[in-house]
Amino acid sequence: MLSLNARISDHDLSSRIKNTIKWLQKNYEVRVLISGSSTDANNNEIINKIINNIQSNTTNYGKISQKSNKGGNMKFKITPIPNNVGSDEKSDERQSA
Repeated sequence: MLSLNARISDHDLSSRIKNTIKWLQKNYEVRVLISGSSTDANNNEIINKIINNIQSNTTNYGKISQKSNKGGNMKFKITPIPNNVGSDEKSDERQSA
């Protein structure tokens, strides 16, 4: 489970995305919770920006599904794409040969 706050900094978000990609490459399903304030008017906009950032960076490794939004919190899961499991290892082997 990857838990994020809607006020996460760009650097911290990129670190979490890199970790997510590593987990997807290991064929792990990643569940994400983005918590925000239900009273903040910009909450949905901020959460959508975070989701778009995650989606654009993990598109080659996983697919986002089962989005649910309750009380300012967004939950979804990213399931790995089977074709890309171990693809980095194979490309490393080709380069060394």
